[in-house]
Amino acid sequence: MAGEQGGEQAKSFKLLGILDVKNVPCARESLLYGSLGGITVGLGHFLATSRVRRSCHFGMGGFILTTLGCWCVLCSCIYEAAYYLGPIVGTIMQN
Repeated sequence: MAGEQGGEQAKSFKLLGILDVKNVPCARESLLYGSLGGITVGLGHFLATSRVRRSCHFGMGGFILTTLGCWCVLCSCIYEAAYYLGPIVGTIMQN
């Protein structure tokens, strides 16, 4: 029994030992979109200019901007929906 309970618990992934990707809202999607955006920007800049170092800098900048942008937009939408739908769900649950 004790072995089964330990196996059922899902292990969470901590990024840099701080950000728990499983429990923090929007973290997984933001990191996935950010990595895709960074690769796209870096590869696109490399294909246009053939400068490796500058393309890496552009790719890292694309990753950071895309990650932060997605984090702000997705989390603000989720919190806005929770703010407006919270009272409605509360009244429905009471009835």
